[in-house]
Amino acid sequence: MSSHTTHQIENHSEARIHLVESRGLLALLIASICLVATTFSADRLASMYLDRPQQIHSWNLAVRYSDAAAGFFMVLQMIIVVIVFGIAEPSLRIEKLKRLLRIDSVKPLLWGALVGLVVCFISSPLFLLFDKHIQFVRLLLDNPFSFQTILIVFLLMLLVPITTEVVFRGIIFDVLARRTNAPVALIVSSLLFAYVWVLFNAGFALLIGIACALLYRRFNSLVPGIACSGIATVFATLILFLRLLFQA
Repeated sequence: MSSHTTHQIENHSEARIHLVESRGLLALLIASICLVATTFSADRLASMYLDRPQQIHSWNLAVRYSDAAAGFFMVLQMIIVVIVFGIAEPSLRIEKLKRLLRIDSVKPLLWGALVGLVVCFISSPLFLLFDKHIQFVRLLLDNPFSFQTILIVFLLMLLVPITTEVVFRGIIFDVLARRTNAPVALIVSSLLFAYVWVLFNAGFALLIGIACALLYRRFNSLVPGIACSGIATVFATLILFLRLLFQA
């Protein structure tokens, strides 16, 4: 390999932005265990609550707002991971986060939106056959301009995509890719993301995880992944809306 090629590779490596400078796997392992344990515990507690006979009268209300509550809980999980890695305090790392969220060109944004549409198109059979999260869409249809609806849209289509990109791509994928390699990081981070993701079905979540990781690897920016996740969520909601119409 020539010295010129080596110099190019070194420059490319140095040009990448890393939210977490440490390559230690201990913090990553702790964060991953926290994500799995809290997701599993939340699912079990919700099931136990709804299965209690004296809570049957509140079942419809709980189901109606379950996706919003799960989205809020997921944001809290992302905050826990951020605390575990300690990236919320040093100003230098906050500056790096700002750089990863900065829109310097419309190209990554367009790529993210396009990939989100492709993911949604590929996943459409899953929505039509297996998806059970109809109540989220029904809530939006019943009260499209209510304050609650605006909060839910902001939470599930903007806040959740931003926080999950920071954690799963900016931290987990990036740390794994530096300690192992990109394929291992892609598989592990996507599977973990699919388990924790609260909206729609796990197959859709897995595709989003893979797509967003590839976009992050390509552009070294969180922007295309946020666009991909947000656009995919919007069009998945539209697909479920059509499903409701045809079932009516």
